[in-house]
Amino acid sequence: MVIRLSDNDNLRSMANLLRSGATLTSLSCPVCASPLFKMKSGELWCAHCQKRVVVVRENGEITEALAAPLLNALESTLITKIGELNEKIRDEKEI
Repeated sequence: MVIRLSDNDNLRSMANLLRSGATLTSLSCPVCASPLFKMKSGELWCAHCQKRVVVVRENGEITEALAAPLLNALESTLITKIGELNEKIRDEKEI
């Protein structure tokens, strides 16, 4: 889900990014064409879409760019499911 900001909120968000040390880049968001900011962490951020943006130069890099977020989501899901299974095993009376 993408949360779009009003023009005033968008400008305020951009100003806050600059105040926090982010730098304005010459790149634009592929979704909304808003300028992208480079965060101190090195990530690119769209202030309008409120999302991280990944720039991919070659087809092989697509897999690498998608791997980290996918692995994080998988790890979160696995931890949740293991916790649920642990509770079921703990509550089981017949073993």
